[in-house]
Amino acid sequence: LFLVVLGVIGYLLLNKQEIKNYALSQLNEQLDAKISINNIEIALFKQFPKVSLDMHLVRITDPTQPKQFLMQAEHVYIGFNIYDILRKQYKIKLIAIDSAQINLYTDLAGKSNFNILKKRNNSQSADEAFLFSLKEVKLNQVNVEYTNRNIKQHYDLRLQNILFSGDFSDKGERLNCKGLVYARKIKADKFQFAKNKLITLDLALAINKSTDTYTFNKGFIDLDLLQLNLSGSISNKPKSTFYDLKVGARKLDIPGMLSLIPGNLNL
Repeated sequence: LFLVVLGVIGYLLLNKQEIKNYALSQLNEQLDAKISINNIEIALFKQFPKVSLDMHLVRITDPTQPKQFLMQAEHVYIGFNIYDILRKQYKIKLIAIDSAQINLYTDLAGKSNFNILKKRNNSQSADEAFLFSLKEVKLNQVNVEYTNRNIKQHYDLRLQNILFSGDFSDKGERLNCKGLVYARKIKADKFQFAKNKLITLDLALAINKSTDTYTFNKGFIDLDLLQLNLSGSISNKPKSTFYDLKVGARKLDIPGMLSLIPGNLNL
């Protein structure tokens, strides 16, 4: 076993330049945005059991505003199975972002700055698709600000430790989300929700991409001292978002529940 591990490490060290070149070429081919990376190193154990490339000081330019950035991150890891690397089939299984700021924006016309994946050619095979095999996305200490002027929403979140798992391909239909979020502000039109609240999530989503609808098959949310169950769906429409949600309480704290109700909402 020791000799096998030693052989794998030796192979990775001998071929690290090829793996790094592959990653850079794929990023440039697949992203419709300018990306800069300060340094890339092979990380054997940081995302174990995956072998990963550690991209240090990553910056992605906002494609709609070249002087602004979409993301700045201390570290972005892309992980591969060792078996795939040995076969020189670099199928990405994991993306992990650590210590980052992400700025998302949708204007009044509904145009977003985060649709940065180029459309795949119909003749491109599954093995050539950069994100086809992606199964996990990890976000650690990531600040996310999202403003949607089209439907008058604003989110200011700190993703403390979040894991998304499931199918991230073009045909992806199911995603799981589990982890811890600190909500600085969640605002919809004139209403403000969950200001400065710590949220624990355990969600399972069914996604209908043709109708842009997200259905919660499992929804457990702990918000401070409140333990909530969530079911229903969210549908994005051209000029608005339609919510059909049911919220139940596993542990009901009346003062905590009242603290979630916007101050300008008449009951």
